Amino acid sequence: MEKEKSIAPGVEGKKSVFILKGKNNISKLYLNHVRISPDQLWNEQLGKSLPNEGVVVKKKRRLLIVDDDLAILDVMWAIAYQIEGIIPEKTNQPLNALELLKTGDYQFLLTDLDMPDLDGLELLHKAKEINPDMAVTVVTGFGDLETAIRAINAGAYEYVHKPFRPQELTLVINNMVERQEFLDQMKEQESELIRLKTALNQSVQKETELQRELEELQVKLEAIGISTGKGQKDILQAINKAASKKIQHSRAQDLSRELTNLTELLDDKKISAEEFSKFRQYIIKKAYGE
Repeated sequence: MEKEKSIAPGVEGKKSVFILKGKNNISKLYLNHVRISPDQLWNEQLGKSLPNEGVVVKKKRRLLIVDDDLAILDVMWAIAYQIEGIIPEKTNQPLNALELLKTGDYQFLLTDLDMPDLDGLELLHKAKEINPDMAVTVVTGFGDLETAIRAINAGAYEYVHKPFRPQELTLVINNMVERQEFLDQMKEQESELIRLKTALNQSVQKETELQRELEELQVKLEAIGISTGKGQKDILQAINKAASKKIQHSRAQDLSRELTNLTELLDDKKISAEEFSKFRQYIIKKAYGE
């Protein structure tokens, strides 16, 4: 059987359906024309997401809902359940909520202010100690503006007065999601900026090391009589020029040795004058790459 209770001031006449164990015992939940099917509820309890073809799924973020009034707690959970990208969890025990915040990765907290054992303001303070970036919305009684202002001053993102409309709470939760997405983007951009600064510093460091190596090379070149300029291009040109001279000197030595050997062959009458002339032209052309 279904167990029914009236919900909260402002939504009189509506009924909240408490979910019983077993898929066959789950009834459809209606809340201000918002329907949750039994299959959706059952799959959510199992931690499974239903396929939604053609829809870009947002990053899932966890919302903890705390209120000692079970009826209002169920209403807030049902509203949050309809919001894309939100994984709502609930508890009617403030002390249990504190333990959940310590052990779970929650991005959002929706809490009543007037609760036994640990009121909403204390829970707000402790939540901010656990995660300073957590967006916290407090739910206050009608006309309790002073307490709401205290909560805002303590770091709450927003407050909602009882009785509230589902559209009002939906808007607040959506705003918290957008705020978190903005913070995530800022963190990503900050990380990218740090990466670029690190890469730039490494580039400057490498350029400094290269300049030092060029200066050391310049000293060595000048020590062996090779004149260089001040820039990297001048040093490279000096190296190329010196290498060219070295190649030309080596080529001249080879040419001289081969012509000497050829002359000795002619003197020993091992080749004719005509052959000497042909071999001589071949050796000279080979030496100069012709």
